[in-house]
Amino acid sequence: MLKAYVDESAHVAAGLCLVGVAVLDRGIEADVLQDLQEALPRGAKRLHWNKDGAAVRSRVVEILAERTHHCRVYVSYFDDSKRSEKAREACLAHMFSDMGGRPYSEIILDQRTKHQDTRDLVAWTNHCVRLSLPHPPVVRHDGTTTEPLLWLADALAGAVGEHLVKGNSTYAQALAHKLEIV
Repeated sequence: MLKAYVDESAHVAAGLCLVGVAVLDRGIEADVLQDLQEALPRGAKRLHWNKDGAAVRSRVVEILAERTHHCRVYVSYFDDSKRSEKAREACLAHMFSDMGGRPYSEIILDQRTKHQDTRDLVAWTNHCVRLSLPHPPVVRHDGTTTEPLLWLADALAGAVGEHLVKGNSTYAQALAHKLEIV
């Protein structure tokens, strides 16, 4: 069974929402967690793409390339910052359609506010009902301080953001064999 870790990145100036999904085989999560802990800079409590330097970014991209089953980044554009949430919802709806059953056993979304998290779960429930999914994965929210494997999804969204927004394809190219941009 597969487990998906999900985080998003919004680039307001570019009007771009990215939802990164790092998919792992359940049996290797402990090994991947160990790899991430070793990549953590001295004194840091967590990895975060926007704060990490090039060496840490490169190492996390290596972990994504070596350890994930596959990676996806869902992209949606918006024309006003007030519509960024709608863009995120469009990405999640597409993701839910792609991952609404086997072989996915669980989808972990990075937590936001209680209201936003509830809205995600309502959307998921409605999706399951609309499609009559017989065995949908469990969807839950967690934070990057309590679920470090979410760091993978953060890095994935960051790497594709570097490519689409800043024109730096280095990280996305390193993931080409595992990456799908939708």
